Amino acid sequence: MAAQTSAEVLHTYFPGDLLFSGQGPAWQDLLVEIHVRPDQHEALLIPAVPEPQIVWTLEGQLVVEEREIGGTWLRSEVNAGDMFLTASRTPYEVRWQASGPTLPTVMAVYVGLPLLAEAAADLWGEGAEVPVLREFSAQRDEVLWMLLELLRQELVQREKASVSLVQGVARALAVHLMRAYGEVGRPRNRRLVGLTAFQLAHIDHFLKSRLDRSLHLEDLAREVGLSQFHFARLFKKTTGVTPSRHLTRMRMDRARRLLRKDDHSILEIGLEVGYQSASHFSDVFRKEVGVTPSDYRRNL
Repeated sequence: MAAQTSAEVLHTYFPGDLLFSGQGPAWQDLLVEIHVRPDQHEALLIPAVPEPQIVWTLEGQLVVEEREIGGTWLRSEVNAGDMFLTASRTPYEVRWQASGPTLPTVMAVYVGLPLLAEAAADLWGEGAEVPVLREFSAQRDEVLWMLLELLRQELVQREKASVSLVQGVARALAVHLMRAYGEVGRPRNRRLVGLTAFQLAHIDHFLKSRLDRSLHLEDLAREVGLSQFHFARLFKKTTGVTPSRHLTRMRMDRARRLLRKDDHSILEIGLEVGYQSASHFSDVFRKEVGVTPSDYRRNL
């Protein structure tokens, strides 16, 4: 699968309800989604991908804490309009708690590497290295706000996005990131350290649509055109966990949501997330969550 076409399978790593996603030729080299987050989430592992990510809070108030894996939590109080820029080359953890009555609504944007390379060449000449981007948390940027608002309007208000408008804004966005946050003289490492956001988007969608089925490493590797060994190595570098561990976490996350919302039996929920017996499901759930599914539902 070509990297640019995987923008049609929007990255949905953060939990929550997806409201809008950019699909089709207008969104080439750009991953864009708008979704509503749950009011709280504990220690969510965020993968490291080569593309920088911008998260813009559209609605709600919340307290967000971030840390390198095993490090100290860094706290930010976030209001509507605040933004995060992440360009981490290693996985990290994030957790949050809503501090107001409105569930947080966010827009997440991944800027593709071809756009960054084009911007670097435009600013500093052909063959210029793409610099490291300076990260920030819970800040505001009027130019960034203007560009993201244009993308939001095109995503939400137009039945068919304009290729010229979206790609023009995407190029302007890449140039602004280079000018405002690029640390010139500190080029990014050219070597791919893991899967791209586009590849991870496709794998994430593939897994979420098949959580009730038996899945194997060869199925995932085939989806992105890699050998099993190469895929497993790149996946671990990107997410910090093995594919099987990631799949278990996804299954437990869905199971928690089903236990909160549904009155289905424990066996039915276990089957929906890929376990053929209630006892096996309960054992895995207790190991991951700390309590049995029955106790989890009882304590809600």
